[in-house]
Amino acid sequence: MEQNLIQLVDISKTFNNEVVLHNINLNVKKNEFVTILGPSGCGKTTTLRIIGGFETATTGKLLFHGEDIGSKPPHLRNVNTVFQSYALFPHMNVERNIGYSLRLQKAKK
Repeated sequence: MEQNLIQLVDISKTFNNEVVLHNINLNVKKNEFVTILGPSGCGKTTTLRIIGGFETATTGKLLFHGEDIGSKPPHLRNVNTVFQSYALFPHMNVERNIGYSLRLQKAKK
């Protein structure tokens, strides 16, 4: 069985006493493509910001290759986010926007 690359274990997030994420569990395996869909305000961006290190979960664990990275700053996490807005690189197509950070890291194809 293939090991999970990213695991969210009972992740919750509260802003000003309002629960915006409640016990989220998610397992992402290597080479798996995951899409998070939902209405505005359901916690999609908050979840991605927690994975990226731009928000801290109120409770729960965030594991990357089995290591708890919940307290690591963004620059020490080996994860990236591609925003849905064209404001980032409007001159690039989807493939080039997604591949941008991989090219900077000189990742193998």
